[in-house]
Amino acid sequence: MRPNFQAEQRPQLLVLLRVSSRPQIGGSKKALTPFLKKNGILAIIRAHESLPDGYKMHRWNGPSDFPLVITVFSAPNYCDVYGNKGAIVKFENNTLNIQQYNSSKHPYHLQNFMDVFTWSIPYVCSKVIEMMISICKKGVAEELEDKPGDKAAAVPLDMPRSMKLVNKNA
Repeated sequence: MRPNFQAEQRPQLLVLLRVSSRPQIGGSKKALTPFLKKNGILAIIRAHESLPDGYKMHRWNGPSDFPLVITVFSAPNYCDVYGNKGAIVKFENNTLNIQQYNSSKHPYHLQNFMDVFTWSIPYVCSKVIEMMISICKKGVAEELEDKPGDKAAAVPLDMPRSMKLVNKNA
């Protein structure tokens, strides 16, 4: 799409805005046209409004007139609910092109759309517990080893060293 302007009237600037609600620059052709002409702006491109086709050209003068406002939304099937297309604006060789695209399946998702942290906590906890048990077993085994000069009575394997028997006859 390429507007047909004479060289002396060709706007030199295209403003790109990201707004989270409908344009508040008057919202009508009557309010917007003088603003654009005064500032030498061809159109306002805005985003962040889910649209069925991924874009909308606000043409107040009919289909042959270049739109004063263009709205684009790049997220197809927004929130996996809307079923909308996505779109992007491309500028190539002084020409504005809008490219639409559909959503694609997620490459992988967890059951019931569970997040990865909630899903992994039981696994991580079980591995931490296994490591702690392994460390504790190694510590108990080291305590049970007889060391030279240790005159304590033999400790049963199932009894920790801190509970060793005291030999009253010694």
